[in-house]
Amino acid sequence: MKRWLLHILISLACMWLSSCQNDVMMPDEDNGKVEVHLEIAIAGGDGTTSRGFEDGGTDPDTDDQKSMTKDDVFVLVFQNDRLIDQVKGLELSGNDGSATRELTGVFTQPANTSNIELVVLANLVQNNLKGITDNSTLAGIQAAIDSWSGFTKEQVYQNLIYQYDASLGNWAIGARRIPMWGTTGEQDFTKANHLETSCNLHRAVAKLGFRINNDAPASFALTRVTIKGAMNEGYCAPLNTNNLGTDYYFTSPFVPPYSGEGQTITYTPGNGTGSYENQIYLPEQVISSVPLTIEIGYSLNATAKSKTVNFNENVIRNHSYIYNITIKEDLSGNIKTDILSTVEGWNYVDVGSDYE
Repeated sequence: MKRWLLHILISLACMWLSSCQNDVMMPDEDNGKVEVHLEIAIAGGDGTTSRGFEDGGTDPDTDDQKSMTKDDVFVLVFQNDRLIDQVKGLELSGNDGSATRELTGVFTQPANTSNIELVVLANLVQNNLKGITDNSTLAGIQAAIDSWSGFTKEQVYQNLIYQYDASLGNWAIGARRIPMWGTTGEQDFTKANHLETSCNLHRAVAKLGFRINNDAPASFALTRVTIKGAMNEGYCAPLNTNNLGTDYYFTSPFVPPYSGEGQTITYTPGNGTGSYENQIYLPEQVISSVPLTIEIGYSLNATAKSKTVNFNENVIRNHSYIYNITIKEDLSGNIKTDILSTVEGWNYVDVGSDYE
């Protein structure tokens, strides 16, 4: 009797242990998805300045020039230069305007994990993409990208053209953010179901600014800036990266075909006695095809004057074009006005690569 009772107790104990084991949280099985952890740095994202100017000046960025939100960011997955998927369920961490931020999400794991490239695109929804019917929602643009499965990067990029209307109020980046692009480059990942890497983002526009010397006569005031011949559209992404210079800035522009004869944009500085910066943004432009001129209106000794300068080099994405306006009185009491240009690349933070 005692022996039977011992067998019963042992059986009950085994059943109880089995039941406990069924309640233990076990690791999830392979669900065919790759978890992505992507650290991104926005050009100029260090919050300080771009590279130094020859005159020792600096070119500070603004938070708006680094802005992006999770409802307007896309991560495309390429393998051997072909679009195979896009990362869904994206979450964007970090404060808007921070030096670095992190994107997380998932995509379907391919049969092999070699030659995988992630491409980040930001701020597409707000920029009226050409050729996409539902271009004003995240879901609409995601659906268009899904339909391009199998396309090469160049084919995808050719479909991502933002329309640029610089009419008054249409390019106020506090409400309309700058389109951006970045890539991890092709990589292999060996850790199953997990990809961790980083990339830097480049803005798809250039910025134009005007600086006035601090000792300019009090009778001088900048009253108007009129730009003639600006493009009306631009590529969100560069068609290739072969012209990416050793300093990681592009050296030539990518301009969509049939982008028009250009448009005239007029800005009226609110404070004409100081510098006028971080207000004007331009799509890329090949000057030999479509000339770009700038007419600077100013007041000097209560007399309205103007000076026209030719923009004598190509407009290239993620570059800053600064015109230095110098007004000085010579020994004879005559006032001389010089307008000189300086070109610099918007800076970015290189976060390195922590890739497995």
